[in-house]
Amino acid sequence: MKRFQLRTQLNQVQLAWLLMILAVVVYALVMSYQSVLRYDTFKATAFDLGNMDQAIWNTLHGRFFVWTNQGDNYFGPPTRLAQHVEPILLPLSLLYAFHSDPRILLIFQTLVLASGALPVFLLTRKHLPDWPLLAAVMAGAYLILPALLGVNIFDFHLVSLATPLLLYAILAITYKRYFWFVVACLLAAGTKEEIPTVVALLGFLVIWKYKVPRLGTILFVGGILWTLIAVAIIEPHFYTGIQHNSFWY
Repeated sequence: MKRFQLRTQLNQVQLAWLLMILAVVVYALVMSYQSVLRYDTFKATAFDLGNMDQAIWNTLHGRFFVWTNQGDNYFGPPTRLAQHVEPILLPLSLLYAFHSDPRILLIFQTLVLASGALPVFLLTRKHLPDWPLLAAVMAGAYLILPALLGVNIFDFHLVSLATPLLLYAILAITYKRYFWFVVACLLAAGTKEEIPTVVALLGFLVIWKYKVPRLGTILFVGGILWTLIAVAIIEPHFYTGIQHNSFWY
């Protein structure tokens, strides 16, 4: 009887993994196609995909964070640092070393968002080990979340990458992989100036639930300081127009 139950459990685990992988593949194919189709049918926008396309291309060629398609109007001067602080743009500019085309950004964003199903799956398996198929259901629920689909289909935004990165951070701290937890938090913080504050709030979780007060305190203080420096120092320094802070706008 126990052998039969063990075999059944094993089969369910294998089926759960298969379903999760299948869901990720289907999501990646469908949403990559839909995102590129939106671009090919001239539905993409200059103030989002166009800005990112130009800033990434310029960064790869040594003109860091530069864009020119907005000029010196009320959105600010021709640098993204006047509007957003996104240091993750630096390594991501290497994508254009392979293929300089906005469609590679859309496909990359889709693949990264799809990868968030894995930590959802593993976290469910960790906390509900007797219900392996539920892990596949939770991963599928993540992939059909309207908020996720909306972020995926609307151009390319660096901050969208924070979604799976924060999920991987939770996965890492759950398994006490502190190095990878910090890496995921740093990458997420680099996607936009307010995300370090979200990371700072994880510090409370690290202190209260995972009993690592030193790491939690560093996370909280560092996250708050990162956002303050970005909003109060970096953006005003690069913004020279009438509107003194694009973030508050």
